[in-house]
Amino acid sequence: MFLSAIYIFSPIDIIPEAILGIVGLLDDLLIALVCFLHVAAIYRSVLYYRHGGS
Repeated sequence: MFLSAIYIFSPIDIIPEAILGIVGLLDDLLIALVCFLHVAAIYRSVLYYRHGGS
């Protein structure tokens, strides 16, 4: 997750914003979405573990 934050804030991208504009933000949004889904899955597993699945 730390590496994804570095990628989002770094000026080096797969699709650069300076050349393609708003389309260049899509790779950053995709990385942020994957990171959010990963955190949500971890949170769900912690809740499942604490409450025993009920």
